Amino acid sequence: FNNIAILVRAIFQTREFEERFLKIGLAYRIIGGTKFYERAEIKDCVAYLRLIYQEKDDLAFDRIVNNPKRSIGESTTKQIHQYSKENSISLEIASKKLIELNLIKPKTKIGLNSFLILIKKWRNDLNIKRINHVKLLQFVLDESGYSAMLKNKKDLENENRLENLKELLNAMKEFDNLESFLEHVSLATSVDQEWDGEKVNMMTMHAAKGLEFETVFLPGWEEG
Repeated sequence: FNNIAILVRAIFQTREFEERFLKIGLAYRIIGGTKFYERAEIKDCVAYLRLIYQEKDDLAFDRIVNNPKRSIGESTTKQIHQYSKENSISLEIASKKLIELNLIKPKTKIGLNSFLILIKKWRNDLNIKRINHVKLLQFVLDESGYSAMLKNKKDLENENRLENLKELLNAMKEFDNLESFLEHVSLATSVDQEWDGEKVNMMTMHAAKGLEFETVFLPGWEEG
């Protein structure tokens, strides 16, 4: 396996191979990049979806409450954590209570409140309007300002991130509902592989510079 490489044009293309290899138990490593579900923008999207699906998911709340930026600084985050701990409630409920008690600074309050309203709206989309999970993520990306944040910074890294998000939406189409997709992600991210040992190598053409392999696969070179 160490002498086998899959070279792709763009990093988002490793996703389908990763999914397949996880399914059949074939070990792989990504050279010069990160595994698909470990990429920051993918983790952000998954955190949004996890929080919509389960309001007690404090880890997800923590990751996205100020992502994109909503003027919610470290001191506010600490305050929410403190209140949540003291009252044995989730971070989301703690935030609502602190707003009701008028204990959040005015500028921060606007950002936090708009975030909570959006989460509520998306839950409504999912549970009451029965919007499917793919469409739901499209709403989240547009309405949270996450897509705009990436589009506004025009550089190669952000173009790659946008490609990864498109690939994530593709991946989600393979699942019947949000629950089965989230289960899949938690399985995919819990498979912890050591770097060493016999593994198929995956990388972009760019990352392959100066490396040699006996057997090389070149998928996805055609346009479209």
